[in-house]
Formats: sequence, C-alpha cells, structure tokens
Amino acid sequence: MCCLKMAKTTPPVEVIFSVDQTYELMFCLEEPTSDKSKLEPEHLAQDDVESTKLELLRLALARNLAMAIVKEGTFET
Repeated sequence: MCCLKMAKTTPPVEVIFSVDQTYELMFCLEEPTSDKSKLEPEHLAQDDVESTKLELLRLALARNLAMAIVKEGTFET
C-alpha cells in the first residue's frame, strides 16, 4: 500500500491524496474496524499485527491530510 510506504518516509515528500480523498479513506478505514468485539481468542495474535498495520495506515493518512490541507490552502468545516 502506498500509505504504508508514506508512513515510513521521514519527512513526507509529497501529497498522495487530496483532502476529500483522505477523509473518504479514513472513513472507509473506520467501518471495518468498528466490529473488533466479535473476534475470537485464536485471532488475537493476528489481530495485533493487523492493529499495528492499521495504526500505521492511520498515521500515514493523518500526515497526508495535514500536507494536503497546507497544499490546498484552506480547510473548511
């Protein structure tokens, strides 16, 4: 995933997604992670790895969002 590569780059070099695209990706990321209470015990170790990947992806998206806001010039609420 390009977002995971971006999370590992220090400092970030370019905006990958626009502000709107980043918000959409963040929203889509939260949908499948909202049902974590249904996991069975044997999936907990795998869940730790997946949780780490999701946190890296969230970090990459947050960095991209900040850069996109600066690049696009304005932030409307």
